[in-house]
Amino acid sequence: MSAALTHYDSVRLAQTLEHICATGEFQGISAGGRYGLVAISWLVYLPWCAAGANADFAVRLTGVIFLALAAGAIYLLTTELFRSRIGGITAALLTVGTPFLIIPSTYGKEHSILVFLLAFAFWCTLRGHRSLAMLWPIVGALSFVVAVTVREAALFALPAFILVVLGIDVGRDGERWHLRLGGQWLPGIITLIIAGGAVVFAFFGGQFIAVLGDERVTAFFWSQAFKFWFEFFVFTYFAWIAALIGVCAVWRLRRDVLVPLLLWFAMTLPIAALGGYVPRYYDVVLIPFSLFVAAAVAVLAQRSRLAAIGALLFLVLPPFWLGLPFLEARHAGSNVKQFAEYVATIIDEDDVVVAMDDSAFIEYYGHRHAMSVTPTSQNKQRIARKLIDLQRNGSEVYVLQSSWANPLNQGLKQFLQKNFDAELVGNHPLENYHDAERGFYIRHIAIVRLKGPLFNASLLEERALQGGATITKETTSADLGAWLRASLS
Repeated sequence: MSAALTHYDSVRLAQTLEHICATGEFQGISAGGRYGLVAISWLVYLPWCAAGANADFAVRLTGVIFLALAAGAIYLLTTELFRSRIGGITAALLTVGTPFLIIPSTYGKEHSILVFLLAFAFWCTLRGHRSLAMLWPIVGALSFVVAVTVREAALFALPAFILVVLGIDVGRDGERWHLRLGGQWLPGIITLIIAGGAVVFAFFGGQFIAVLGDERVTAFFWSQAFKFWFEFFVFTYFAWIAALIGVCAVWRLRRDVLVPLLLWFAMTLPIAALGGYVPRYYDVVLIPFSLFVAAAVAVLAQRSRLAAIGALLFLVLPPFWLGLPFLEARHAGSNVKQFAEYVATIIDEDDVVVAMDDSAFIEYYGHRHAMSVTPTSQNKQRIARKLIDLQRNGSEVYVLQSSWANPLNQGLKQFLQKNFDAELVGNHPLENYHDAERGFYIRHIAIVRLKGPLFNASLLEERALQGGATITKETTSADLGAWLRASLS
């Protein structure tokens, strides 16, 4: 488990849980609310809430608990499909041992909860078809709906889930092929429509319709997709070979689920097209990939159990081995927490710091006031009024380099350069917490104090030119940081 929460969303979840504990007012997080995530995390946090403790440890523990549950659900799903224990173990370990799932699950992200709920939903549905019990498909549909309220990306699995709920059986009677619906498809479909429709309109409302009409959804920039297609499983290409063999194995073992699994894994393309540049975004399609690999191992086990065990170890150990250094490092200490505590040594309690997503860490671990500025929330007039009011009220205003380093934040960068003088008061290394599961990307973040009222400020651009530097849109954050350290020290 990581030593601290390492992502903006994790901190916001912890703050939400603490707010619920203090006020009794249930609320969601992010645009869609993610009320399922809040409710599940709240249940884990209850003992700490009763003891008056914060939600830091509880949020991190929730991810680890559901990582173990996800392994169990994947095992059950695989054995239900292929009747192979070795295949089940392969799929379970391959899924939870993948770096971009196990690493974020240790620092408070919701991906393991999503994987568990999806795997459980598919297992319940398949079990319902086999047992002809009406309760199983209802529980499966409810589990899928809850998964959507945990993370909206669960909707990428919806087409495959509907096909599995229908239980379409592809078979052959003599010379004729047939398609048949499963025995218990109607309860699952009815539950999915009622519960899913209620969630969409209650929690998402018109925003859901707006998202579906977004040009990124309707256009699908396929040119981006193929770049991530092979980056998806960077740990070993042997898993890809096993998955391809597994497609043939699924046709042999359970051809009725081949089309749903292929459709489910094909969602890799739209996920990539929608800007899925962070590996953990592919958690939804990790399940069908692991199932294909497991099918290949299951067929191999029919011929040689020893060879299947060897293939299991060969496929499962590399991804876990690659992720182990990151797990050990973040268990030993937290860079983002250290950064927030460092900022607190510079900034007084009455002062304000302008930051990007690291504002959450400064508030939670540094206990300082932070003004969050993101590319989507920038309004130069609003920012100007806020900064002027703060200075007139006697508060010192500080700005972190992260607030203008993002290329999308050039408007804020130019606004500060044109209207304020600045003084460099410190800098500290900070890792790229947005992509924490792919590697350690450390950069030094400058901390600048704004000087003088807005109408009496000199131009940072002039001082840059005097120092022989030219600040343009192409200037990188490292260039600007180097100039600040050289010219403002």
